[in-house]
Amino acid sequence: MPEALSVHAQVVRGIVRAVLYKGTHTNPTFGEAYSAALPVGEKVDDIAEESITEFVKDLVWRFPEHHVAAVVAGDYSSVWMLTNSWLKETYSLDPVEPVTITP
Repeated sequence: MPEALSVHAQVVRGIVRAVLYKGTHTNPTFGEAYSAALPVGEKVDDIAEESITEFVKDLVWRFPEHHVAAVVAGDYSSVWMLTNSWLKETYSLDPVEPVTITP
């Protein structure tokens, strides 16, 4: 995987994990959602870790329910759009085409 794509895929995978956790658990805590997003011992790029942390802190609780339902159903397109926008705006990384990820 090219470097930029690797970072994008890591961020998408982490966000998907957090959203899946939120979508399948009642009143999850920050710590629970964060642990789901970044399991202990999993190595990710610093940019990916910071991006996932920011998403879990600020956005997972406000992620629209229809997007949560889509992620639970396996549609990660909204997460890819969010990730591409965030990484472009925050780190000047060019958007990439979505690839298949396994949460």
